[in-house]
Amino acid sequence: MANYNNVSQAYDLSLFDMSAPQREAEEKRKEFEVVKPIKKTKEQIHLENVKDAKLVFRVALVSLILFTLIGMQIFANLRLNEFTALYNQQQNRLQIAQSENTRLKMEFDSMVAPEKIAELAESKLGMVQRENYQVSFFDLSEGDSVVVSQ
Repeated sequence: MANYNNVSQAYDLSLFDMSAPQREAEEKRKEFEVVKPIKKTKEQIHLENVKDAKLVFRVALVSLILFTLIGMQIFANLRLNEFTALYNQQQNRLQIAQSENTRLKMEFDSMVAPEKIAELAESKLGMVQRENYQVSFFDLSEGDSVVVSQ
């Protein structure tokens, strides 16, 4: 091959220049060698089969465990969603009940207000306010006494 060192000082292309003996050695390395398989005894084959069966069993067991865990997680999330919806429904019912309770308390307070009672007593029952002359006081400072009639 040509000598590239004279063309450029920046690159050393002589490293890639192969002579004929080097090319032949490289081509020989590229040829594939045929490897004969090692003959195994029946016991070795049986042990390999047992080993493979154990590996398949372990993979199946781990897969089963993972699917079970994933299924349990999905089920737990579904139950959580159901309970959350139920909780929200109960919260709404509680708020409605509290609002109704507040309304009923206000209605009750308006019905038992002293002004309302006085108005109902005068209009429906015909009652009137007492006057001072209608009030009698008892003097209990001398003590109480009981008279039994025979």
